[in-house]
Amino acid sequence: MSLGWRTTLLCTAFLVLLVGLTGCDEISARRKIQRANELYKEARYEEARDLYEAALKLSPGLDIGHHNLGITYYKLAKRGDDSSENQDIANKAAEHLGVYLKKHPKDNAIRDLMTGLWVDTGQTDKAIAFWTTEHEAAPTNKDVIEKLAGLNFKNGDWRQAIHWYEVEVKVATTDSDRASGYLLIGRLCFNKLFNNKEKTQGAERIEVADVGIAALQKAADALAIKKTIETIKAAGTDPARKAIDFDVRSAEIMSIIGGLNQQRAIAQGSAWGYYIDNATWQDQLRAVSVLNTEAQRLAAEKAAQEAATEAAAAGQGT
Repeated sequence: MSLGWRTTLLCTAFLVLLVGLTGCDEISARRKIQRANELYKEARYEEARDLYEAALKLSPGLDIGHHNLGITYYKLAKRGDDSSENQDIANKAAEHLGVYLKKHPKDNAIRDLMTGLWVDTGQTDKAIAFWTTEHEAAPTNKDVIEKLAGLNFKNGDWRQAIHWYEVEVKVATTDSDRASGYLLIGRLCFNKLFNNKEKTQGAERIEVADVGIAALQKAADALAIKKTIETIKAAGTDPARKAIDFDVRSAEIMSIIGGLNQQRAIAQGSAWGYYIDNATWQDQLRAVSVLNTEAQRLAAEKAAQEAATEAAAAGQGT
């Protein structure tokens, strides 16, 4: 037998042996994972962690191992603890879950779990960085954009949160979707003023109110709310007239505009602006009353139609 053939046979034998050892390592790794799963179910998380770690040393490519180890670290992390030790545990959870997500990028539950863990351990910046990368991969995804807005607001940066809602408006393709983005801005501004009365005062209070009012006025224009109110008023109060259908968000939009004017008035003190803001608030309340009354009429009309349809169907069945 020639030297070349002997070399070929030796190489082939070595490869077979290597493949065999690799297969044995994976089998052993999976057995360790199964045992670790049992420990996890018994809430013996540290023991389970050690076995998952050992399994991944044998077979680093097992995504189920990374998933389960990440979840175990998630269990070991303490909520509300921003110590470096606890953050290290949270980051190990994110590291292994991140490996898993590379093969399962649509697992939103795991993405949300990672996000919540970062927030709970005082690492909101890492959550923002993660979702910024997600946004770069899918720039028109509304869920990702709203996640970034919420995280920035939670991180104390309301202006950056507004920026992300403005991004949502820019990527919107319909008036209805644009109205949704503007409405989110209005809600955020109202919540900031209503829930942080002591912290948000003076010029900042007026700024927040003005940003929210401007956005909601654009939402009102997108949904033609002014025209809707004029149509309702022109139709009169005749109880026999047909109800006028309109976007269900209209009353909320006008209500928040009024609420923001009321909150803005707080920053005005006894100045003339206080009376203007309060007068505007009263105007918005009247518009809301018009819309709510028509909504009740519309609901009653739809209920009557459904009842008539059910009665007709019952009659046909007899």
